[in-house]
Amino acid sequence: MKISTFIGVVAFCIAATLAEQVQKESPTTAPSTPEQQQTPQFQEEATVAPAKEIEVTPPPSATIEHGEVVLFKQPEPASATEKAAIKFKPQLSIANGCVSYAAVYEAGQVSTWLKGPDHLGIKCAGLDGLTEGSQVYGRSAWYGRVWGIMSAWFFPEMTPVWQHLIVWTNNPNVSEQTIVAVSTSTNGSSGYAVQTPPSADKINGTSVKVS
Repeated sequence: MKISTFIGVVAFCIAATLAEQVQKESPTTAPSTPEQQQTPQFQEEATVAPAKEIEVTPPPSATIEHGEVVLFKQPEPASATEKAAIKFKPQLSIANGCVSYAAVYEAGQVSTWLKGPDHLGIKCAGLDGLTEGSQVYGRSAWYGRVWGIMSAWFFPEMTPVWQHLIVWTNNPNVSEQTIVAVSTSTNGSSGYAVQTPPSADKINGTSVKVS
């Protein structure tokens, strides 16, 4: 056999062997078509949940009409100072004009006052449902050697007015409690009118009469 013929046979055998190896290593799945290769793969579009409506409650107004403020009921006194405050609670008498109203509502709102002139006090004369009496606000404390009980009333006039009175007693912790003096606020000033001791016609039992 010629050398050239032998080389040709060897080359044919090597080519056949390589072809067989390539066939064994090729995947069994069919190749993708050009259309399949060009088709982009997209993720599934997310579903957007509908917005939930939230009901917002507006905050309450900071003020309330003077005729709509509900009175606080007088609590049952427990301590000696509370009992003294009830015992010496003043009596308010208003012949005509504006009467006193509650100034603070239970929700924290404060009372408004009259929006226009009312020289006769008709708009705040208690004709708009004021049937439970007036609201008295009280505080008490020692001042020197006497015990002071302050009572205050709110009058919703065009210029809001607070009138107050201080009943001075000897001691809230003793059985024999007496009124030592009375201080009443004066209109148009920050001063007081003081009676030491108060006149008998200004006292009804243990209550100071205010008019």
